[in-house]
Amino acid sequence: MTGKKSLLGWSGFIFLMRLSGAVTVLLTQILLARWMGAYELGVYVLAFSWLIMLSTTVGLGFPMASMRILGKAQHDGEAGIVRGYIRRGREINFGIGVLASLAGIAVVMLKAPQLSASQPGAFILAFLCIPVLATMRMHERAAQAHGWFVLAMLPNMLLRPIVFLLLVWGAVLYGVDLDARQVMLLHVLLIGFMALFHGLVFSARMRRQIGAPKPDFRDREWFHVALPLLIVTLFSQYFADLDIVVVGLILPPEQLAQYNAGYRIALVISFGFLAVNAVLMPRVSRLYAAGDTAAIQSTVALATLATVTGAAIAITLLVVFGEKILLLFGEEFVPAYQSMLILATSQLLLAVIGPVATLLSVTGHQLYCLKVFSWSLLGLIVLSIVLTPLYGMNGAALSVLLVTLFWALMLRGYVRKYLNVESSILSSWVLLPRK
Repeated sequence: MTGKKSLLGWSGFIFLMRLSGAVTVLLTQILLARWMGAYELGVYVLAFSWLIMLSTTVGLGFPMASMRILGKAQHDGEAGIVRGYIRRGREINFGIGVLASLAGIAVVMLKAPQLSASQPGAFILAFLCIPVLATMRMHERAAQAHGWFVLAMLPNMLLRPIVFLLLVWGAVLYGVDLDARQVMLLHVLLIGFMALFHGLVFSARMRRQIGAPKPDFRDREWFHVALPLLIVTLFSQYFADLDIVVVGLILPPEQLAQYNAGYRIALVISFGFLAVNAVLMPRVSRLYAAGDTAAIQSTVALATLATVTGAAIAITLLVVFGEKILLLFGEEFVPAYQSMLILATSQLLLAVIGPVATLLSVTGHQLYCLKVFSWSLLGLIVLSIVLTPLYGMNGAALSVLLVTLFWALMLRGYVRKYLNVESSILSSWVLLPRK
């Protein structure tokens, strides 16, 4: 019972942070849409999505692999592996991040004559921030693996959106005529400051936790675990930004801004199971290391039941109030209502099928995720290229729904086969009292 209360307690805390942060992000985008228009908002959204995607990619899966590698090292009492893994993760995220930053800036400079006035500056600033955000993400995941949920979640999930909103608001009150480049500059400066502060706090806490043991490096083993998790991470946690990057190559900035607004609203549904999964990952990793399948099934059943309940309530609210919420951005955003509901349905499907990617990733079965997600990435690109020109935003949203249904069902099959665990809402029967 204590474990269940802990799961619900931390999940509730993370859910409130994520929901508060998401509401702040939506409010910021509403204000930006009104202050600088759909076109400039579309430019900013695309540039920031590229930042998210590339800062995730350069980590080569090391941040996500923290859940498994650091979880096991803690269980086995191997402090040297903990220190070595975090150091190697930092080196990879920052080093490859710098190379990606330079390459991205070079491409922007070559394409500059074909871009609008604010596009080159917005993209260059986004690319400059890649190694900084990548390193911060490594620290966040390592903190999460240790169960330090406040340190892992609070800065990036809640504080950054709130401070960014205040900075944007202050710039407008000061009389700045905002465009995508200026908004990106504010955000990049904020990320840099927060990454520095977060890194110092994390390092100090790690020294108190494990002292200064000699680092133990097991690069071949770590890369074998981490690399497959790269695509897994993109699909399970940054799928929206991945989709925005793909769709942004097809839709003009104004329509991309509309589509993104609907997508961000629909993602409110996912906050519940993302919060639950944040607590679920290190716990399942430890239970799997101990070979306790029954406890894993019970934990997953509780998590899925909670997320489906929340998702059902959220999608009902979107059906009723979705158009009014979009109207807050401006009348030009209301056409995103149908695509928003399609995207919301894809989030509901994920809740119903359960945390399949999480379960496979933290139990050493990430190669099955890699296989499915690789085909899903190809499917997303092909479907987006075919359906978006035909049906606009609705076609882009339908591509997401079809791909989501495919990969979620495929991974559910692998979870049942290799973990002997039912991840979907059907698992809730284990929570029923026995006579």
